[in-house]
Amino acid sequence: MPPNILVVSLDPALLETRHKLLLGAGYRVSKASTWAEFESACGAHEFDLILLGQSMPPSLKHDMHDFATKHCAKSKVAEFYLYAQSIPAKYSLNATVSDPEEFLAFVKRGLED
Repeated sequence: MPPNILVVSLDPALLETRHKLLLGAGYRVSKASTWAEFESACGAHEFDLILLGQSMPPSLKHDMHDFATKHCAKSKVAEFYLYAQSIPAKYSLNATVSDPEEFLAFVKRGLED
């Protein structure tokens, strides 16, 4: 079964683009744009990877990272950022230099470890 990924973003265009790229690459994908959607998704599914988007404020990323660590313990958490990392994620990517191929390579690295 292909890996299951949760994409979280406050930017609807980024959320939809990343969702479509991941589906096209063969992953199972859910998306969330609010805390309620994020919490519901974590409660209903097991994810291999949770991707936190750069449109989110650091405080929200911290809260989601803490929640995922406690309630989605099997999930790896990765973040996209614009200026600096916000959370202690092993995988992070500066979103200002990413293209679709780099995005998919980043996801693959996060899943392989």
